[in-house]
Parts: sequence; structure tokens; C-alpha cells
Amino acid sequence: MMSFRATCLPGLPPLAWAAEIRANLDVSAICGAAVEIDERGLVAGAWSGDFGARDVAAAPTSIGTALRIGNREIVAHCGTAGSAPIFFSRQGSRLFAANTLAFALAAAGDRLDPTHPHYLSDFCTYFYGGDRYRHSVVTERGQLSTYYRSMSVGPDRALKRAPLPEMPDFGDYATYRAYLREQTGLLFANAADASRRQRYVPISAVSSGYDSSAAAVIAREAGCREGLTFGESAEQPDEADDSGIEIGSLLGLAMTEYGTFSYKARTDLPEVEFIASSFTAGQVFLSGAGEALAGRLLVGGIGGDWVWNERRRWRRPQTFPFFVGGYSEVEFLIRTPALSLALPMIGGRHVKQIDEIGRGASMRPWRVGGDYDRPIPRRIVEEAAIPRGTFAKRKRHVAVDYFDLNRRQPEISRYLSPTSLAAFEDWFARNRPMAQSRVRRHNFITETLGRVLWSGKLKRLLNRVGLDWPPFGHRFLRYKMAVCKNFYVFNWAAGIQTECYRKILADGS
Repeated sequence: MMSFRATCLPGLPPLAWAAEIRANLDVSAICGAAVEIDERGLVAGAWSGDFGARDVAAAPTSIGTALRIGNREIVAHCGTAGSAPIFFSRQGSRLFAANTLAFALAAAGDRLDPTHPHYLSDFCTYFYGGDRYRHSVVTERGQLSTYYRSMSVGPDRALKRAPLPEMPDFGDYATYRAYLREQTGLLFANAADASRRQRYVPISAVSSGYDSSAAAVIAREAGCREGLTFGESAEQPDEADDSGIEIGSLLGLAMTEYGTFSYKARTDLPEVEFIASSFTAGQVFLSGAGEALAGRLLVGGIGGDWVWNERRRWRRPQTFPFFVGGYSEVEFLIRTPALSLALPMIGGRHVKQIDEIGRGASMRPWRVGGDYDRPIPRRIVEEAAIPRGTFAKRKRHVAVDYFDLNRRQPEISRYLSPTSLAAFEDWFARNRPMAQSRVRRHNFITETLGRVLWSGKLKRLLNRVGLDWPPFGHRFLRYKMAVCKNFYVFNWAAGIQTECYRKILADGS
């Protein structure tokens, strides 16, 4: 008989949860103080529906994660408009689920193999699509699986895709825009419900680009009154050229600006929780806002590169879930606690319809040409009386691409603060994770087979015959790059984060 019980452990990050799912679908969970609990499961998020009903599955828009008892199944929910994966750890006949990678490992008494050089590459295969990535990676005692959409667990504890909630079609721009506004308002109301253990007040992350500016317009209409920005771009860190102060102020938001790279002056290893969350760590700049994000619902333009950018259609699969970005913020948000809304992902499953709207004749006044042209967010922003020329002059980033640690192999000091770099170098010297025979074998394959698999000639040939590029990303991405010390930064950070959870569990038992 299915049953659910949960224990709050004060030492855990407020929004963290992990659960063991037994053979009879008896669920035993451990969670932080901000996780919402009832007899049907737990929720660490918000959704566009009545909070009291707890019907997360029926809501077309959701953020965060949940574990709910359904009809003869357990459903692990991933938000449809956020960057919160679900992690499953299998240890023989035992199955564990959690909302962070490190907590899933710690709950299962497992850890990553510090000598395995390909974790970063394996997790990065999700970039190639929700139906084409490497779900599972090896661990010391079993395997860890990552899912970016809701999954159900039946009596045999096999995982299968849970059905997606229904949502309306978008016939034109007005219908689509109204839907963005409606769903955002419903989500805000749910997150602020008085009966919650933890309520959340919206705040918009505003930059000088298309996506966050459009998201801020919608959020302002739905009741958001505050904004924050990080002025320095990753490309030109000495220039305050990505600030959203002007745009946010024109929208009537009370704006606060933080330093994009202020974390590099800290000595408490601020990058660890971001690196350990996923394969990017790009959102480490959020640590600069610190306690100001506690109890906040952070609204941003994550996902706009895929939903509103017509020039990347060749790269994006049309099946949900597709790559969004922002996955490295998971541990930070769970600890803060805060929630995150990737506003362009609202209705994102209908990306073909959104494409058709953007390409339609009615959108011509909002086309400007060039490589950085997105008519839908431009129209949203300009119709909010933000003048042309104030925003979206060129594409900028405040997120540093940590995948470059493998791909381009730069100096690690570009990514880590001095204290974190020293800690990593010490770990690397003590553990000596690079097994030379394994490295030599891998690098030989990379220099021979890898050159063919990832050559521009093969890419052009496949494109000419109508095949997606790359057709083998989830299997062979690791053979794109020769192994070096950089590959082990993820192992180092994930190990630290896992040990933190293991200590909390040991102290609380």
C-alpha cells in the first residue's frame, strides 16, 4: 500500500529534499524547513493554480520540483518553466530521488568517482535535446540519473515519462502575450499564498538584452515591483555595459545593482555550489546578491535563447524538454531559499506556434535584422514605452561558460576565485585523479576518431542530407576534447557538496 512520510531536518538547505522509494511505493523523505508537506507528498516550488489544492500536475506552468502520490504511482515533478532537474540514484534494489545531484548521492550513501574525467561532458549532452542526452552516469556504488521533465515511478520502480499538462494553442501575438501575463500572475499568487510555510515575493533580473527586459515587462504587469541587475558582462568585465538599471527604472521597478564578479573576492568557496549543481556554473554571479534573494521569486529571461531566437532553430529539438540553461543555480536557490522563473519557457512547448507568430507579417515593424533580432520580445518591450536603442544593441552575457573548461581549456584562474583555485589545486595534488593510462587511451581516440566525428566536413554533410547535428552527441561528446586538469573541477566541487549533505544527514540521525 502506498504511503508517504517526511521528516524535516533543520540542518538541510530549506528547499532541499530527498526520498527513498521502496518496492511497495512506500516513500520516506527528508527535507528542509521551507518544503511544503502534506499527506500526498511534498512540493519545493510554485505553480499556476490554487495552492491549497496542491494539484501541481494539472498546472500548465510550474517551477521548482515536487514528489506526489498519484494513482498507483509516484510522480517526481520538474517545473515546466524553470531549471530544476530531478535526480535518481539506484543502489542495487534501492531507489532514491532528490532535487539536487549531491543530495541524491548523499542520501544513497554514494558519491561520484573522483577519477572519472567525463562527468562535465556527459551532463552537457543535454544541450543536444531532451530526448538525446545521456541520462545516467557512473558512481562509486551504482548510477545516478538526471531528468529534466516529470517522471513517474510505478510498482516495479521503473521510470517513465509522466504526461504533460494541457495548455491552449496560440493563434496570434495577442493570445500568446496574454497567456504569458496570465500564467505569471497565477504563479505569483501561488508563491505568495498565506498558507505556505515559505512565501516568495517576485523580483526581476534585468539586463540590457531582449529576454530579461521582456520578462521584466510581463512581471511588472503581474505585480512585480523590484528588480536587480549585474552590470559587468563576462565578455568585457571592466565595463558596466550590461546594466539593466535604465530599463528597470523606466518600467517603474525599484532597482539594485550588484557586481558580476564580486564573488572572486570571497574566501568561502562561493563557486562550489554552482559548479556542483550541473555542467555550467554560469550563474555564480548570483552569489553577489546573497541574502537579498532570500524569500524571492526571481524572474528572468532564461530560455529566451531557445524560445524567441529564430536563428537557433537548427540546433534546438522540437520535443520538450529542450535545453534552457540556468541549471547551475539549483543549489544556490535551495539554500537561499528562493524560486526561479524562466519566463520565456511559459508555453514553450508550443515553440513552433511561437515561431510562426514571430515570423508573421504583423511582426515586421519589430524586426531590425542582423544576428540579434527577436521580434516578439522587442514588441513586448517597445509597447511598454521602452524606446528603441535603449536595449538589445548586441548580445551580452554575465554568465561565464564553465563548459569552456573542457571545450577550450583556458586557465582555471579565469573561473575560480583565488581561494577556490588554491583549494582545487590542493585537492588535485592530494588525490591525483588523472589515471595516466586512461587519459592516454582517451586522448588517442580523441585525436583519431574524435577528429572525424566532430569535423566541420561531417557537420556540413549531415546538414545537406537533412540530419540533425550532432546525431551522436550523447555518446561521443566526451571524444571532442583531450583530457586535462580542467576536467576535474566538477569532481572536486561535487565531492565537497556531497560531503556537506552527508555530514548533515549524519549529524541529524
